[in-house]
Parts: sequence; C-alpha cells; structure tokens
Amino acid sequence: MGALISIDIEFNEVKSFLERVYRSVDSEYQNLISRAQAGEFKDPDEEANALFSPRTTENLAMRAALNEISSLVEWEVSALGAGPFSKAQLTKKNKLRYVWDLKRGDLHKLIESHYGIKLDDLPGSKEVEDLRRIVNAFKHRKGFKDPRKDRDADEKNTFGQYELDRATVSNYLDGARKFLGALYAQCKPNQEGA
Repeated sequence: MGALISIDIEFNEVKSFLERVYRSVDSEYQNLISRAQAGEFKDPDEEANALFSPRTTENLAMRAALNEISSLVEWEVSALGAGPFSKAQLTKKNKLRYVWDLKRGDLHKLIESHYGIKLDDLPGSKEVEDLRRIVNAFKHRKGFKDPRKDRDADEKNTFGQYELDRATVSNYLDGARKFLGALYAQCKPNQEGA
C-alpha cells in the first residue's frame, strides 16, 4: 500500500507541474492572440515566431512529464524484480550483479515467472509500452519514429515524427498509473514470499 501512495504522490506532482505549465502557456497564447487581433505583428512570420516560445515550452514540459513517468514505471518494475533476482543471485558464485543490470525482457520474464502474471495483459500495458517508445524516440532521434520498431510507422519505412498534445500526454499518464496499480495488485499476494 505504501508503494502506491508514493506512486500517487509522484503522479500528482507530475500532473501539477503540467497544469502550471499549461496555465502559463495558455496565458501567453491569449496575450499573443490579443496582440495579433490588435495588429501588432507586421506579418505572419513575426506572429509565428512569437508563438515559438510558448509552443516549445509546452512541448518540453510534456516530454519531461512523459520521461519522468517512464522512469517511475521502470523503477517500480525493477523494485518488484529485486527480491526474486536477489534470491537467484545467492545461488550463483559469479560476480555480483544488480536487478538494474538485467535487460528489460529478462526482468519482465523474471517478474512474470515469480509472480505468475503476464505484464502485457495488465491494464495500461499498451500505454506504458507506447510511452517508453515515445520517450526513447525523443531521447535518441528528436522524436522521429523508428520504422523497424514503431508499430504505427508507415509501410514505406519513412521516418514520421511523434506529435504530442495535452490529451495524448494525459492518456499516457493515466495508462501508466493504471498499469502500476494493476501490477502491485497482482504482485501483492506473493510479495511476502518475494
């Protein structure tokens, strides 16, 4: 129960951060609209340049929020794998390893085996996977999709780019929260023996 309380606190802080940024950006947008209606901009390029800053701020905030929640999910999944991994390490005489040394797929297999669950079947698992893919696209490719991995890349293998909006970001945050809640609900009965 304690883990879910701290998870909720972190989710609420990320959402609060986004709401503050959105309010600030909305105020800037409203100011720019008023200035445009008053004829302050000489041409469309000047107006577009003025919109660049709030638009960039909003995109940075959305990417930061997604990155933070993706990191939280990775941390919590690793935490659930730590007990079973530690037990497995005690039986081995090779060099000391940590749960975060595991590849993602190996960690998932360990958790699924130990707790008797299938991570892909949990509510929010699709959003978590998409969230991870989007975070990695922005981290490694400035938001461009990898046509080898991204299921929504077009059939011609051209590089599309992820576009973020407030509703999409909110959906990913809600999906990640559902996933963690379901994950802890499924693992709780077995945690004492972990």
